Amino acid sequence: MVCFTKSVFKAALLERCMKYQMLLNCYQMSTKGGGKEPLQPQEQKEEDDEKPNMFLEMLKPVSRKSGDVVSFISKKFDFSPSAIRQQYNKMKTRVRAGDQSYNVERHQVLGPNLAAAHFIVYRGGAVRFHGHKQWIRSNEDDEYNLPDRYISDMILEGLDASNTELTYIGFDNLVKLDGLRWLSLRNCLYIDDFCLDRLGMFSESLEYLDISQCPQVTERGVSVLHRLRKLKVLKMEDMSGAKHLELVCILLEDALPDLQIYGVKRTVTDPRGDQGTDTSSGGGLSTDTSTGVRKEASPGPRT
Repeated sequence: MVCFTKSVFKAALLERCMKYQMLLNCYQMSTKGGGKEPLQPQEQKEEDDEKPNMFLEMLKPVSRKSGDVVSFISKKFDFSPSAIRQQYNKMKTRVRAGDQSYNVERHQVLGPNLAAAHFIVYRGGAVRFHGHKQWIRSNEDDEYNLPDRYISDMILEGLDASNTELTYIGFDNLVKLDGLRWLSLRNCLYIDDFCLDRLGMFSESLEYLDISQCPQVTERGVSVLHRLRKLKVLKMEDMSGAKHLELVCILLEDALPDLQIYGVKRTVTDPRGDQGTDTSSGGGLSTDTSTGVRKEASPGPRT
């Protein structure tokens, strides 16, 4: 059974009125001549041949592109809660993709380091530059202090994107960060295996990586991290979407001898001789690359 709404009924009524108005105008033109002198029979015949028959045009069906009311009201719509939620999620995905698309003008004006910093801080993250101890993040009023012009000596060293809505498309704004050493993607709900595959662009610089609580990351995505040849600390806590992490950790540690992995409970033999090691607490020691001193691994940026 077809359900008519007020908007559909008004559209159908408006279309019908427009047709009747056009018929009335054609009738008045034929009877009054439209204010022109009456044409001779031969001239009238030639003009009729050139112009389309208005009455026949009225009888033609309305094309679908111009808004076929009958086909519109005959279409079945799913207004169930699940369908509405699905459409809402699709709309949010399109908006998010457009918001995180690559901004050419921003990169041309600021350069890759400052452009990436603005991109992350604006979305609730934090950044740290080489030679600076303080992390830069937005305040309660979403205001932050970052240069709005290119500065050559501002090299991005740390990037905290935890709890943000960073997606695969957003990584287009993180290119050419040759000095990036510290990266946190903790609790990023849209980070998946394809995003981890893009981390290969930091293979010559990245030393610390946190991918804890990323539900869409699986063991396949974790396995590609062997390309990060400088990686020394990897945190993987509460990885609900990944299976067989113990075996993946063994492979990563075999490929990267200096790598320390935290957050994975070991029940198999570690090739380095540590049998049954439990690192599920996320603690542990890491090596300070500047001094060579062993210290406790930092769980996140210090404010």
